[in-house]
Amino acid sequence: MVSRYNDTPLLRNESRKYKTQFRKRGVKWIDQYATAKFNYPAVKDMDGVTVNVETYTVGDRFYKYSHKYYGDPSYWWIIALFNQKPIENMVIPGDTIYIPTPLVRMLEIIEE
Repeated sequence: MVSRYNDTPLLRNESRKYKTQFRKRGVKWIDQYATAKFNYPAVKDMDGVTVNVETYTVGDRFYKYSHKYYGDPSYWWIIALFNQKPIENMVIPGDTIYIPTPLVRMLEIIEE
């Protein structure tokens, strides 16, 4: 299965800012993935991509769109990236959501 974390460096966080949280968890550090860097598709890159349009309503979720359009809910992050809304708290009912297809082409574009 393709993961957005493939080849993403794992970083050790030992920051003193989190001292209280580390103590509560009984650890001295936590390992975190580095923020992934993706290429946002430029217009010239969109050859072969169809953009589907949905109106976000109460109960909608990116993972549900991912399942509907890609057959796999784990690709929700493609939709979030494409809409430049990394978390669904940034979406309100009535917003237009763009879902690029096919998935294989989108993966090629963002990993170039």
